Amino acid sequence: RAARSFCKKRRSSFHKSPQPTNQATNQARMGDAGAAEDDIIIKLQSSDGKILEMPKKHAKMSVTLANLLDDLDDADMDTAIPVSNVTGEILEKVQAYCVKHDDAPIKLTLEQETELREQPITGWDKDFIDVPLATLFHMILAANFLDIKPMLNLTCKAVAEMIKGKSPDEIKAIFGIEGEFTEAEQKAVLEEHEWLREDPAVDPAKADEPAAGSKD
Repeated sequence: RAARSFCKKRRSSFHKSPQPTNQATNQARMGDAGAAEDDIIIKLQSSDGKILEMPKKHAKMSVTLANLLDDLDDADMDTAIPVSNVTGEILEKVQAYCVKHDDAPIKLTLEQETELREQPITGWDKDFIDVPLATLFHMILAANFLDIKPMLNLTCKAVAEMIKGKSPDEIKAIFGIEGEFTEAEQKAVLEEHEWLREDPAVDPAKADEPAAGSKD
């Protein structure tokens, strides 16, 4: 009902006479809108019933929540939005990330993606991902479900740094995996995730082949 009401209001506004605007007016309106979103507090309800409050501006860092909030009137913000796939503990981590990185770009440029891959995790971000492995996985799932790409990039990078350059046995120890990786499984993982190689130039399928021109 709220979504239908919202759409009706938007449609009726299209029939009004357009008002003249200029760049200064548009910038002022954008500033007012940003300030208004700071003032509007929304409520999120975790899967275990915990209620968290955050400014609308922070909540809209989640593409999932942003799409939902765009269909709601401000009067509907008093009702808690259920986030059924995320526990209260993990939702608090999401909230902390959004507060700290409220200016993070939703989409990265190629240059920013390269920088993200090459630079180590430091400072506040390092403390943020310094959690038990199970918690880190839940943070990844929450960032993916809520579609918060900067947080998803950070948490996935944390896992990547854990296992980069590690042997199969070391990776199994990190993740608590029992049993052996078959040769085919090892090859498939390395082909899919090139960054896991100690020497990316080495093809595991050809690692045991003698170099060209070598003699037995």
